[in-house]
Order: sequence, then structure tokens, then C-alpha cells
Amino acid sequence: MTRQRAPSFRCPMVPGEQALPVILATLDHNFALGIFFAGLPQKAHPTAGYGRFRFLNNPRIANWNTVKWNAVYREGSGAARAISTIAAT
Repeated sequence: MTRQRAPSFRCPMVPGEQALPVILATLDHNFALGIFFAGLPQKAHPTAGYGRFRFLNNPRIANWNTVKWNAVYREGSGAARAISTIAAT
């Protein structure tokens, strides 16, 4: 089987939500991880659903940086409650 690389683009690292799934990869494209949720983006929130954030220069731990990504699904009024769903990561 021949390894194929999907088209990619660099998006500006602006924190917040976006409509496209988040896939993070090493510069050489040898390693990647991401999240996809079949129900996103939602019709009521067409420009949101996947979040990405950077936390740089933690004041308590020298040279500590991290990146967070997530999928956000809004249901009903938005009040917090447990739901059951399947997401691929």
C-alpha cells in the first residue's frame, strides 16, 4: 500500500472555535492527531464546533508550553448536562 498525504494548509494560530476539524501534525508529517465529530459544525453554529488554544510560558513551570484542542457540541439551551455520543480521535 502506498502512503498518501492529504492536502494540508497552515491556518493562523488564532485561538478559539472554527468549523473545520482540528488536525495537528509534526512539520515532517510523520505524526499527527486530530478530532472529527460527524455532527459538527451544527446548523445553528456554522462557524464553530472545534476549538484550539495555546498556553505559552506557564509562570509556574519554566519553558512549559502546551496546545489544547476540542470538539464542542451545543444542545438545547446550552445548560450543562451529560450526553452520550461518539467522536473519532
